[in-house]
Amino acid sequence: MSSFPSLLDNVSRSQLRLEPFPHYVIENALPIDTYAKLSKSFPSSYLSSDSSHVINDRGHTRRLLARNFPLVSDVPQTWCDFADVHTHPSFFSAVTSFFLQQPIEIYYPGLLSKLQNLDISLRSGEQSIDSNSCLTDFQLVANLPHGDNHSSRSPHLDNPQQLYAILYYMRSTDDQSIGGGLKLYSASNYVKSITHGRNRSIDEQYLTPFDLLPYKSNTAILFLNTRKSYHSVQPIFSQSVIRRSVNIIGELPPGSRLFKI
Repeated sequence: MSSFPSLLDNVSRSQLRLEPFPHYVIENALPIDTYAKLSKSFPSSYLSSDSSHVINDRGHTRRLLARNFPLVSDVPQTWCDFADVHTHPSFFSAVTSFFLQQPIEIYYPGLLSKLQNLDISLRSGEQSIDSNSCLTDFQLVANLPHGDNHSSRSPHLDNPQQLYAILYYMRSTDDQSIGGGLKLYSASNYVKSITHGRNRSIDEQYLTPFDLLPYKSNTAILFLNTRKSYHSVQPIFSQSVIRRSVNIIGELPPGSRLFKI
């Protein structure tokens, strides 16, 4: 594993926030020079293209997965190192056994001891390879301009197979848009009886806004995926350049789920 800095180098367990669900907000997550290199080399033009290696999500969101980095000549070594560190088994272990240890033991008693007996690997996309292992993933994400008052993701819960997620913002210096941050919600037990839509979405009227993490450069949020971890992307206005972010996730083996909806 490379010596590339970790997004968790600048955070301590004392910064854990338990409401409305367990999470950390990490500002100035990477050293200034490291962030500058990543920002300068973010493959914006490639992610805006129709490459077969880029996932086109609803026409306005593009994703490039770490497993496809070797297939793309535009991805510099700095980005490969960034992905390697944050998908390595030691990173998965640091998140689950240290930073999120307390809430995992509360929400999912006995899970940590089970994780110790499982392999951890980067998701390959092949069922025969990925089965019986905890999986990590790393995605470069570009949200293309799509008109005012548009949200790339309404209130929802993440996949119940997912244990944790890190969302890392890389707002460019020429981005003059308004909004686009991450909204966190609190939810009553009543919400469990509400029918959820596609991709575990729910109407905002059933939730209570709790906090907002602004779309700000070099800022990350790490959160534990629970039945209460409702979040959405704040509507964005005056967007003229792509909204840049990175998704980093850790999951249980395929077929597993932490909760039911």
